[in-house]
Amino acid sequence: MSAYLSSALKRLDKIFNTEIYVMGSKLVSIIIPVYNTEKYLAKCLDSVIAQTYTNIEVVLIDDGSTDGSPAICDSYHNKDERVIVYHRENQGASLARKFGLSVAKGQFIQFVDSDDWIKPEMTEKLVRSAEENNSDIAWCDVEMVEKEGTRDFKIKYNSSSTEMLRSLYWGRISGWFVNKIIRADLLADITFPASWMMEDVFLTTQLLLKQAKNSYVPESLYCYNRLNENAVTSKANGNEILIKAMPNIENCYQFLKKYNVFERYEEDFSCLAMRLKIAILKTKGIVEAKSVYGFAHKHLKSYGLQPPVAYIYWLGFNFGKFGEFLLNLYLKKK
Repeated sequence: MSAYLSSALKRLDKIFNTEIYVMGSKLVSIIIPVYNTEKYLAKCLDSVIAQTYTNIEVVLIDDGSTDGSPAICDSYHNKDERVIVYHRENQGASLARKFGLSVAKGQFIQFVDSDDWIKPEMTEKLVRSAEENNSDIAWCDVEMVEKEGTRDFKIKYNSSSTEMLRSLYWGRISGWFVNKIIRADLLADITFPASWMMEDVFLTTQLLLKQAKNSYVPESLYCYNRLNENAVTSKANGNEILIKAMPNIENCYQFLKKYNVFERYEEDFSCLAMRLKIAILKTKGIVEAKSVYGFAHKHLKSYGLQPPVAYIYWLGFNFGKFGEFLLNLYLKKK
């Protein structure tokens, strides 16, 4: 935009005492933690610097990579002044995000994982949605990139933060932090956990408990790469992921208590808790599983299983030794 046009718009703003929307006037900080993703990093960064929305800063946090990633980061800094690189000792992706947020200058924050990539218009469309709807968070759908090809993951969007949080715990939307643009001030006091597994569910819980205003672009603008065999989630099965995610599930529980809304969300949180309890059941046994979030197994709907399987699990958790016998018998037959 020319200096003359910008000056003219400001004068009109004063004359009519109204705000004139100018696309591109808000800086977006795109924060990318990087750790040993040299195979995909160039594709990720090419997609970011090719955004149709050009008023961006790209904050790369090299989290102690031991492959060629640091050199790739530096090469992009040398060819695009919008790219800023920080090299740090390895502390994990969560704390790398936290550091990136501490140095970001944008009015909007966008997170991208360094083995993923984004569609050219993602930033522009989400900023436009946030600005036109005066929302704190603008969401989009996700394109899953898999061996069999690509498929769209459509979130079950609702403008209500209460309903979005319920959907998060029921698994109707993902907790991903990467399919959003977020107003920077909403992130000012967010707690970034040291534990990485299911960190996004905890972070999204915090945002939604602030009753953030939401908007939605019903397009798959973020490309989630499931081809990276070195990714943490690729190396673990579903039960292992849930057990490793226990600290962040507990973080969600504590925040619901902190905001005095646990009773409102008890059945919804129970669905998340039951996924953990069933993972513990299958790996460590029913005695240990029953000891975790004892309230959760009383909510039959929260099991996330189809009848009659849900009833077998419900009997197993709630009817003492007889129930445990039936459940163990069922699991052995599987």
